[in-house]
Amino acid sequence: MRILSAGVCLYEITYRAIPLAEDLDDPFDIYDGSIKTTETWYLHYMRDKKTKRLMDQLLHKVPDLRLGNNYAALKAQAWFSNFSWNELYNKEISVTFKPPSDKIIS
Repeated sequence: MRILSAGVCLYEITYRAIPLAEDLDDPFDIYDGSIKTTETWYLHYMRDKKTKRLMDQLLHKVPDLRLGNNYAALKAQAWFSNFSWNELYNKEISVTFKPPSDKIIS
């Protein structure tokens, strides 16, 4: 379910719309049935093929195929081509944005 959630979040950030269930009132209906019966659609202006391929994988109808059979296949997606997984694992990624401390909810 987490991988599907990542796909839904990526889709919402990219399109400002809910994938597979734009007309549903209850977000849980997305997970309950529409992913099994509805095709993912993309707006005509979405031309980034790397993002489309990643979303297709993360929103795949067959849960076992959402990762591309494993995490290594997911990490190998072209969308991540400029991302250093080693820097992430070693906590070496520098933060480019840090919210003001008075805005952080703890």
